[in-house]
Amino acid sequence: PWVRSAAVTRVFPNRITVALEERVPVAFVWTAVGLALLDKEGVILDLPAGAEFRFPVVRGVTAEQSPEERRVRMELFTAMMSDLGRSEDNLVAGISEVDLNDPQDARLVVADGFGAVLLHLGHEDFLLRYMLYASQIGQWQQKFANVRSVDLRFEGQVVINADPQSPARSLGASSP
Repeated sequence: PWVRSAAVTRVFPNRITVALEERVPVAFVWTAVGLALLDKEGVILDLPAGAEFRFPVVRGVTAEQSPEERRVRMELFTAMMSDLGRSEDNLVAGISEVDLNDPQDARLVVADGFGAVLLHLGHEDFLLRYMLYASQIGQWQQKFANVRSVDLRFEGQVVINADPQSPARSLGASSP
């Protein structure tokens, strides 16, 4: 499974050349037998013993899905990671989990000074939407108690899901 492509060429008079292209993992995925790796095409790869990788865990990609369905979901993941990678702030390092169950909504869990927050980024403009979150989360945390998720998919509108049972984080803040 680690071989993406292979080509064998005969070179006259008496040689053969072999060219291999290996798959490059880009994420972790949970399978029935434990943690595995995913490449950008959605191919599930065994985790080599002793190898160390630093990737987010992807949910919504399973061995039971067709290769085409896995590929489509991983295209969304790759586009999002590429877009977020354009930032100078190394945003990708803060992403612990990406949920691709809805191919129209890349959802990611970010852990920052405010705790773990689920972000709904949709299927485009990932960096712009993430930067809106990053610029406003401090104010949202002061206004709303314990922000659980932020939906940034809608033009000109942000939907914040906060836990009304938790006390506000700062003086003067109130729960919704």
